[in-house]
Order: sequence, then C-alpha cells, then structure tokens
Amino acid sequence: MAGHGILGLWRGLLVDERNKMSLSRLQMILWTIIVLSGFLTVALLNIRSRQADALSITVPPQLWLLIGISTTSLIGAPLILNTKMA
Repeated sequence: MAGHGILGLWRGLLVDERNKMSLSRLQMILWTIIVLSGFLTVALLNIRSRQADALSITVPPQLWLLIGISTTSLIGAPLILNTKMA
C-alpha cells in the first residue's frame, strides 16, 4: 500500500529518486518481512502453548547485525549517490 501511495505502482516503495529500483530498499523490506513474520510465528506458538510470558522472545545478535548492515546501506546509498552527482 505504501508503494502504491508513493508512485501509484506496487513497486513504488522500491523505486528511488532517480526512478530506478533500489537494492538497499529491497533488502530492508525483505529483512523486515522475514524478522516480523518470524517474531509473529514464535509469539503465536508461545501463546498456543500457553507460556506465561509469550512475548519474551530473544532475537539473536547476529540478526540485529545483518539488519544494521541493511539499514546502513539504505541510508548510505543516497549519500554516496548525492556525492557522485555533485
């Protein structure tokens, strides 16, 4: 829905200011979908097994590192492209 609101196309969320597909945006979207779906799955399994604290889910530090790398590329790519344009 966000992509459709930006450009009127389903891929609008992936297109950057130069009207080209952005690999860093794709990576960030995919990591977000993977992590959130995994979190939801574990939370629902915990609720189903009636655990006392169903939302006390730990995320491995390696996963946070990978998400941080994707976030850095999402932020860094436009900065590098702006420097190249100047």
